Formats: sequence, C-alpha cells, structure tokens
Amino acid sequence: MARSGRAGSTPAPSTNNIKIMKTTRSIAQNIIYHDDNIEIIDSYKITSLKIMNKKLNFIKKRCNDINRSIFSMRNEWRTHNLLYDLHIYRDRTKNINLNKNLKWYLNIAYFIGSMLYFRY
Repeated sequence: MARSGRAGSTPAPSTNNIKIMKTTRSIAQNIIYHDDNIEIIDSYKITSLKIMNKKLNFIKKRCNDINRSIFSMRNEWRTHNLLYDLHIYRDRTKNINLNKNLKWYLNIAYFIGSMLYFRY
C-alpha cells in the first residue's frame, strides 16, 4: 500500500512555476528599454554565449520595433566586452546600448571586433 508524502514523490506544481519565474526574472534583470535603444547594465559581466543568447532572445521577443538580428546584437555585445577587457573606454563599454537600427559600417566593425573576442 503506497503512502502519500513519501520522500522522492513529485513536488507540487507551484514549485515548478516559481523556478520558471526566477529564470525569467534573472534573464530580464538589468535590461532597460529606451525609445531608440535597449541598455543592458553591467553587460561586461556576461561572457557566456548561452546567457547572451537567452537575454537577446528575451529582448527580441518583447521589443517588436528592433530591426536587428540576434547575431548582430551579439557581435556588438562581444565587441564591447573585448574593449572592456582591454581597458579601452571602460566607462563606456561597461554597459551596452543596443540601438534598434544599426548603420551598416558599424555592423561590419562589430563583426570584426567580435571575431577578436576569444572568451566564451
């Protein structure tokens, strides 16, 4: 005869919902939406491509007027991290402002800069 409340039983559904909310909150943390750009505070602390992609996908889903790909935004982020690590304009590269529309020559520059950033 099975007893209820035994060790190893499945948790209540509300516990799973709390974990999902915490995950969403941590992804949305430090993101500020402006009229012409999206700012990520202390973006230099995030070096993992997986976490970058999660944050950028979160932004892309919530901001309909952004005309950039995830690839383009990730290149800009990685270039900012590279400059921050090299102590170049640290006060400006600590946070990232992802413009909703990016000029073509900046897109090329960020692509090249991103290729030089070897940290994952």
